Amino acid sequence: MGESTVEMVIRELKELKGELKTVKVSSPKELFSSIVLVVRFLERLSKDERVQKNDKKALAVDVINQLVDVPYIPEFVEGKLISFLIDMSVETLNQSLGKDWLLKLN
Repeated sequence: MGESTVEMVIRELKELKGELKTVKVSSPKELFSSIVLVVRFLERLSKDERVQKNDKKALAVDVINQLVDVPYIPEFVEGKLISFLIDMSVETLNQSLGKDWLLKLN
């Protein structure tokens, strides 16, 4: 069976970051950094059409959900929480750096 899109993104992120470790729930800073890293990476992949623009958020949720381990919380709850955190992270960056924050961070 071939590699899924989530597996491909995680593999390429690991290559990009060297060794991307599982994010510790006790570190919100690492979680936020991972969210920004995944969003930036998926934005680049969507430009070369390896990821469809409409699938970016769902894929970001899936990727981050595989990277983040929240003990004692069911996966579907983790997914909802991660989706909310992505929205909040992007909104915070939009407000503080402007809607072109992806360009500023590159």
